[in-house]
Amino acid sequence: MKAKLNLDTAKLKEFAIEHTEKIVFGVFGLTLLYFAYSGFLHETYNKTPPNLDDEIRLARSHIDDSQPPEIASGPSVIKKFESSLKPVELDAYATTELIRPNVRDLGSKRGNPTIFPPADLHVATGHGAVTLAKLKNKRNISPKKRNEKKIIGKQNNDLEKMLERSRQDVARKERSRKKKDRNKKDRDVDQEPINTRGIVWTVITGLVPLDQQENEYFEAFSAAIEKEPSDDEPEYIFQQVQRQEIAFDGSAGPWKDVSTSRTKTLMAQWTGNSRQRDLVSARFIQKEICMKLPPVVGYQFGEEAAHPDLIEETEKETNLNSADDEPENIDTGPEGDEDAPEDDEHFKNKKKVKDKVNIEDEFQKLLFRFFDFTVSPGKTYRYRGRVWVRNPNYKVENRHLAEPSIVNGGKKVETNQTKYLISGWGTASPSITVPFLGRIYAGELIPARGREVGMNTPLEMFDRKTGFEVLDVRELHRGQYANFSDGEPLVVRPSSGNSTAQREKKKPLLTDHFLIDIPSESDSSGNRAVVMGPDLKLRVVHESPELVDRISELEGNVEEGPQRSRNSAATNDPFEDQLEQFEQMRNR
Repeated sequence: MKAKLNLDTAKLKEFAIEHTEKIVFGVFGLTLLYFAYSGFLHETYNKTPPNLDDEIRLARSHIDDSQPPEIASGPSVIKKFESSLKPVELDAYATTELIRPNVRDLGSKRGNPTIFPPADLHVATGHGAVTLAKLKNKRNISPKKRNEKKIIGKQNNDLEKMLERSRQDVARKERSRKKKDRNKKDRDVDQEPINTRGIVWTVITGLVPLDQQENEYFEAFSAAIEKEPSDDEPEYIFQQVQRQEIAFDGSAGPWKDVSTSRTKTLMAQWTGNSRQRDLVSARFIQKEICMKLPPVVGYQFGEEAAHPDLIEETEKETNLNSADDEPENIDTGPEGDEDAPEDDEHFKNKKKVKDKVNIEDEFQKLLFRFFDFTVSPGKTYRYRGRVWVRNPNYKVENRHLAEPSIVNGGKKVETNQTKYLISGWGTASPSITVPFLGRIYAGELIPARGREVGMNTPLEMFDRKTGFEVLDVRELHRGQYANFSDGEPLVVRPSSGNSTAQREKKKPLLTDHFLIDIPSESDSSGNRAVVMGPDLKLRVVHESPELVDRISELEGNVEEGPQRSRNSAATNDPFEDQLEQFEQMRNR
């Protein structure tokens, strides 16, 4: 039988402990014997330093005596370089097929279009009255509504239904009352507006060159890699106006911004809409750069609120449209029988179709209009404007832009980080002087009767607080101040219908003008007078037949003013006040 291998762990550990040192010592001894045997078998080095010097001298002499091998002759480097400069005939390599066609057409980068400012500015001035809106006070709740809310919060649904029915009844009555008021207002168009205020304005109008702007956009984006057809068109966002005050000596002050937000805030406080239509076509108007007409009571804006070029183009368009709307004479047939069947060829040959002229292709301008309600009477101003346009390169990656940074509104900004592009300031408008609220005109001469020659001078004043006009004709003499607090002048209240006047006692008529000189005799060319205004400037004024005729016309529609008691009239008599002052001065 074969003996089995017995792997006893305890016996193996015991063998390792007892014989490990012997095994290590044996391995070390065998290694030493291997090194000793290798040393005896290795070849000995028997060369000395003199032998090495001899070998070095032999090697140097061999190098010095040997000759380099001959190089085969060939073309020189210079000739190769000259041959490389000869042009290559490209026709031999031409091909009509793209080796690797592009996925999309290559183009240029997006440019930065120049924004054109408004040009050919016109300025006009005027004054009138507006109706202020009544501000609602949320705290001012009627006791009836307050009690009703308390009841609704405390009572049950039945009471709520009852109150709902009562509210419906009140609303029905209110609608009936408003209907009666509307009917009454239609019958009486001359009703006096409530809470009117006077305003003075200058209106600035100009032309925005839309055609040039569109061409500029086309050149900047038509060949661009990144195109946005809906965005790569000019979109006007805002208008900005500055004014410059001209001093008496002709020197110009600094340019200052006219607040657009303040102007719009003022217009938001006025009730009513301007019922008149613009004199220009609607296609010339964009509300972002063209302010709407203010709701001035009884005032008709004319050419001063538009531009003459746009008015002319609108008239052309209107004439063409009216000509196209005219019925055409159509020949119905050779015998003129209307009931006879139409001959198609004859009908086609006789019928004339008018083609409308595309005015938009001929004249592409926009109306620039701005109202300045912060002017002061007697001052001279000059205006300039610019426009803001939405930036078509906003949020576009820089790798698609021709210029990563631009100068916008006088500041250097990143092209794709600014929302709007601002044009430069346009050419300044002609200067305009806002007239004084009080005016004096020349009138009929009054012959001398124991005193110097006088003049019946027509006077007019615009009350800025109420929007009323005060008119009258007074006798003035040289050196007299044309301010009156007595008499009964004509007071014209703003009205949407025919103007009506009312004489009021003790109504101040303040022109703030001095009558300096008048002629001694009447002139055939018309009377004149020299006056001095609040600015201490001398002016020559002439007759105003329009104002005289208006006063005469209003005299026929005068309504009797409010009556005052005799006591109050006596105590406020300026003539008696002057007598008292004279007595005091004489006693002193």
